[in-house]
Amino acid sequence: MTLDARRELGIGEIVGLLNDVAPARVAELSREFPEEQASLRPGQMLGPTALPGRWRFLLRVALSGLDEATSLADRCFALAHLRLRRALQLEFIATTVALVASASTVVLVAAHADATKTVVSAIGACIGNLLLAGVTMQRNGLGGKDSVSAVHARLAALLPELTFLKGRLASYRSETEFDARMEQELGDLVARAEQLCKEVRVRCADVPGSVLLPAGSR
Repeated sequence: MTLDARRELGIGEIVGLLNDVAPARVAELSREFPEEQASLRPGQMLGPTALPGRWRFLLRVALSGLDEATSLADRCFALAHLRLRRALQLEFIATTVALVASASTVVLVAAHADATKTVVSAIGACIGNLLLAGVTMQRNGLGGKDSVSAVHARLAALLPELTFLKGRLASYRSETEFDARMEQELGDLVARAEQLCKEVRVRCADVPGSVLLPAGSR
């Protein structure tokens, strides 16, 4: 199928991401393409007349969106990595506390030790087990979120794909004319950029403590 007025290209996720994390880019695009200001507002539909005639706008929007998605994914990956490392450290500490306290309790009971010491040791074991359960809940992603380790792995896989797709799209910037095949390819790349921007937003929302903020605001 050639890319013509019958093909619709959605850019809602890209535009939403840009408005969330890079409003300055949206303003820049609005100045560069004043006729497309409505398309740069969140929740607006691009409509069925995507290409031909609008490919330069779509290319700029997609590249801008991928730039910001890459930056956001990188920040969220770093945060997920930190959360995962802390969770592993806490898990080790909790396991150690639980094991030592449990072993101490058994020894104290067997030795008919003072009841106070036995109770304190048992409380220590309980605290260690509760801490371990809390860390496990965080890593397993309860509450409708993916586990931190799963989000960390997915973001790690997304980053090289974002970079590759930016390179593919950037190769079209020097083109002055598009034939049907090139328009088809560009449309497919823009559609993929839309999907990736959506996934980055979803994955970053699953990182504990993450917020969609402009670069440099953390």
